[in-house]
Amino acid sequence: MTASRILFVQFACDFLEAHRLLESSGAEAYFGHGYVLEQLGRIQAEVGETAILCCLSGSRYQEALPSGVTVMGADAHSDKQSAQVMP
Repeated sequence: MTASRILFVQFACDFLEAHRLLESSGAEAYFGHGYVLEQLGRIQAEVGETAILCCLSGSRYQEALPSGVTVMGADAHSDKQSAQVMP
């Protein structure tokens, strides 16, 4: 089977922050973050390269979680020009 890639694009919900909160305290800022991260890890294991992009993150980043899932932040707020978001 050929490895696949999948990217989920989410307007809000910074999953890097969600991961850090779960790791540090076991808490969720919003119900279901842990479930989503768990399912992304399952998809990563079964399908191949898996990433989730948060458009409204507080900063631009790209980081791999221990599960192998890549979390990305675009920092694409409506008060910014597109040149500030896309390099």
